[in-house]
Amino acid sequence: MWPGYEYVFNDVLTGWESIAEFLGVSVEDCKLLNEALGMPIQRNSEDIVFALPMELDTWIIAYSDGLEAGKRMGNMDTIKKEGS
Repeated sequence: MWPGYEYVFNDVLTGWESIAEFLGVSVEDCKLLNEALGMPIQRNSEDIVFALPMELDTWIIAYSDGLEAGKRMGNMDTIKKEGS
Protein backbone atom coordinates (compact mmCIF):
# COMPACT_ATOMS: atom_id res chain seq x y z
CA MET A 1 0.00 0.00 0.00
CA TRP A 2 1.26 3.47 -0.88
CA PRO A 3 1.32 6.77 1.01
CA GLY A 4 -1.90 7.67 2.77
CA TYR A 5 -4.18 5.51 0.68
CA GLU A 6 -6.26 2.57 1.79
CA TYR A 7 -8.11 0.56 -0.79
CA VAL A 8 -10.10 -2.57 -1.22
CA PHE A 9 -9.57 -5.23 -3.85
CA ASN A 10 -11.97 -3.83 -6.44
CA ASP A 11 -11.38 -0.07 -6.05
CA VAL A 12 -10.87 1.91 -9.22
CA LEU A 13 -8.80 5.09 -9.16
CA THR A 14 -10.47 7.58 -11.49
CA GLY A 15 -8.64 10.64 -12.79
CA TRP A 16 -5.05 11.80 -12.53
CA GLU A 17 -5.62 13.28 -9.07
CA SER A 18 -6.66 9.93 -7.55
CA ILE A 19 -3.83 8.06 -9.24
CA ALA A 20 -1.27 10.67 -8.15
CA GLU A 21 -2.55 10.56 -4.56
CA PHE A 22 -2.27 6.78 -4.55
CA LEU A 23 1.36 7.00 -5.74
CA GLY A 24 2.22 9.88 -3.40
CA VAL A 25 3.34 12.20 -6.21
CA SER A 26 1.97 15.35 -7.85
CA VAL A 27 -0.40 15.13 -10.82
CA GLU A 28 2.36 16.53 -13.05
CA ASP A 29 4.81 13.88 -11.85
CA CYS A 30 2.17 11.19 -12.27
CA LYS A 31 1.72 12.16 -15.91
CA LEU A 32 5.50 12.17 -16.41
CA LEU A 33 5.71 8.68 -14.93
CA ASN A 34 3.01 7.48 -17.27
CA GLU A 35 4.69 9.05 -20.30
CA ALA A 36 8.18 7.80 -19.43
CA LEU A 37 7.48 4.38 -17.93
CA GLY A 38 4.06 3.38 -19.18
CA MET A 39 1.95 3.01 -16.06
CA PRO A 40 -1.00 0.61 -16.30
CA ILE A 41 -3.44 3.44 -17.02
CA GLN A 42 -6.58 2.90 -19.05
CA ARG A 43 -9.10 5.29 -20.58
CA ASN A 44 -12.83 4.84 -20.77
CA SER A 45 -15.04 5.76 -23.73
CA GLU A 46 -15.18 9.36 -22.47
CA ASP A 47 -11.34 9.53 -22.42
CA ILE A 48 -11.22 9.60 -18.60
CA VAL A 49 -8.13 7.91 -17.16
CA PHE A 50 -8.45 5.21 -14.53
CA ALA A 51 -6.29 2.56 -12.92
CA LEU A 52 -6.62 -0.41 -10.60
CA PRO A 53 -4.59 -0.23 -7.37
CA MET A 54 -3.42 -3.83 -7.71
CA GLU A 55 -2.03 -3.13 -11.19
CA LEU A 56 -0.31 0.01 -9.93
CA ASP A 57 1.16 -1.97 -7.01
CA THR A 58 2.70 -4.44 -9.43
CA TRP A 59 3.95 -1.66 -11.72
CA ILE A 60 5.45 0.44 -8.92
CA ILE A 61 7.38 -2.52 -7.52
CA ALA A 62 8.92 -3.05 -10.96
CA TYR A 63 10.00 0.62 -11.13
CA SER A 64 10.52 1.38 -7.44
CA ASP A 65 14.21 2.19 -7.78
CA GLY A 66 13.51 4.83 -10.41
CA LEU A 67 10.62 6.36 -8.47
CA GLU A 68 12.65 6.63 -5.27
CA ALA A 69 15.52 8.23 -7.20
CA GLY A 70 13.07 10.77 -8.65
CA LYS A 71 11.63 11.55 -5.22
CA ARG A 72 15.13 12.10 -3.80
CA MET A 73 15.82 14.55 -6.63
CA GLY A 74 12.64 16.44 -5.74
CA ASN A 75 11.12 15.97 -9.18
CA MET A 76 10.62 13.34 -11.84
CA ASP A 77 13.29 14.59 -14.27
CA THR A 78 15.30 11.49 -13.38
CA ILE A 79 12.38 9.27 -14.34
CA LYS A 80 11.81 11.05 -17.64
CA LYS A 81 15.48 10.63 -18.57
CA GLU A 82 15.47 6.94 -17.58
CA GLY A 83 12.32 6.29 -19.61
CA SER A 84 13.60 8.01 -22.77
